[in-house]
Amino acid sequence: MTASYAINPKMSNFTLKLLESTGWYKPNYTAAVPLTWGYKRGCEFIQDYCIDSTTKKANFEEFCSTPNQLSCSLDRRYKATCAVKPYTGNPGYSSWNYFGNGTLGADPFADNCLYPMIEPSGKDCYYVKGTSKLYDEVAGVDSRCFEGTLVKSDFDPSPVENAFCFNYNVIFYLSINPI
Repeated sequence: MTASYAINPKMSNFTLKLLESTGWYKPNYTAAVPLTWGYKRGCEFIQDYCIDSTTKKANFEEFCSTPNQLSCSLDRRYKATCAVKPYTGNPGYSSWNYFGNGTLGADPFADNCLYPMIEPSGKDCYYVKGTSKLYDEVAGVDSRCFEGTLVKSDFDPSPVENAFCFNYNVIFYLSINPI
């Protein structure tokens, strides 16, 4: 459990068990969801920097290499932004000055690591308002966020607007072996 700026925070079994162990809470474990943030990334995810100081690229897919880049949340339900906040003065933490220009991540709890943050403006692919006809976006419970440069042939792709809500279908194939 950590501090969070998340619009849609997750509660894991671990978090609920920790709360229950205080003796103050009786959690509803059906509210727990699996955590995918840093899943199977090993100790490097905790111990290493999120951005490579030489290449200025993210070391893990959970983080962003481009400030203000429109992206997708890890669960693909939301459009998200690699948000930064206005920079003034000299940062007192040179090891976290990943881009060399004092760029500050919007989340003060994230060690200045940029990650796709869900905005409160309602970019939920289930219910997104004002889907773009330019990109033929579709909102609904069968829609998810996808990243790319797909646009209609009459338009040029945007360098930062590259997350879209599209309908998707999952197809399962059942293979039956004859006896």
